[in-house]
Amino acid sequence: PGAVIGLRKWLPLTRRAFASGMLSSFMSVGAVLAPLVAGALLDWGHFTWRQIFLWLSLPGVTWALVYFFWYRDSPAEHTSVNDGERALIAAGGDAEPSHASRAPWLHLALSVRMWLICAQHFFRAAAQVFFGTWFATFLRESPGISAKHVAVLASLPPLVLILGATCGGIVSDWLLQRTGSRRVSRQALAVVNMLLCAAMFVAAAVSDDSRIRIALICIGCFWMAMGGVSSYTITMDMGGPYVGTVFSAMNMCGSFGAAAFPLYAGWLVDVTHNWNYVLLSIAVIYLAAAACWACLNPEGSLFDAPSAKDLNA
Repeated sequence: PGAVIGLRKWLPLTRRAFASGMLSSFMSVGAVLAPLVAGALLDWGHFTWRQIFLWLSLPGVTWALVYFFWYRDSPAEHTSVNDGERALIAAGGDAEPSHASRAPWLHLALSVRMWLICAQHFFRAAAQVFFGTWFATFLRESPGISAKHVAVLASLPPLVLILGATCGGIVSDWLLQRTGSRRVSRQALAVVNMLLCAAMFVAAAVSDDSRIRIALICIGCFWMAMGGVSSYTITMDMGGPYVGTVFSAMNMCGSFGAAAFPLYAGWLVDVTHNWNYVLLSIAVIYLAAAACWACLNPEGSLFDAPSAKDLNA
């Protein structure tokens, strides 16, 4: 929540998607690097797992200290920001009250748009968690994939996510600059990419060649990451002074999805003994995410009245 609050306050509207893409990308960078660093420490230094935990904590502690002394909640409070930069941020942003009152929970609970934002994140997180849970097992049980290649192939989706999220942020901001429309730059981008992702997983499920299946899954990951940028960005666009609350609620729903899908996938494979049904389930999940985005009106704020704006005409 603190990250999206900072991005909203420090960046104009037309640069938020790229920043959101970078935020998502570097989460994947961390997911790729941490196991490699831990493995290197085990092999090179013969460290215990407790010592490795201490080593892995050092970058976070260093970052926290730098962030505490350098960062300020508002650009106006930072001595390194000049008047021209402040004017650029203010001109490209949107109006915001000087202070925010207590979060309007009842309003958010009754907002159809808020439920749609939470639902799309629930579906996306549910499908994406497959790569951090069952994907390596899927690879090991795929015909023609040797055990020594599993680790390399399992690292491909996070790498593709890094590329997709970065590209998605660039494209989303470019579309907003060209069209001035959130429907095009946020909503349409998400819908199209979720549909493309679903199509890749359907194609992977019906393919008999393991290499082609993995390639299609990776392409699907790229589209998923491109469209996923809109998820973070829309909370900044529509959350107003309560962006932290809106993002937290959305992220919580994503955690519910990420907790539920591994249980479902494990049960499905136990019952059917066929990973194709899992891939088809992921396709259906992304279709559901696309449907949520298609029904969401991204213009204005979640706190606009009347609530008739909640659904697209």
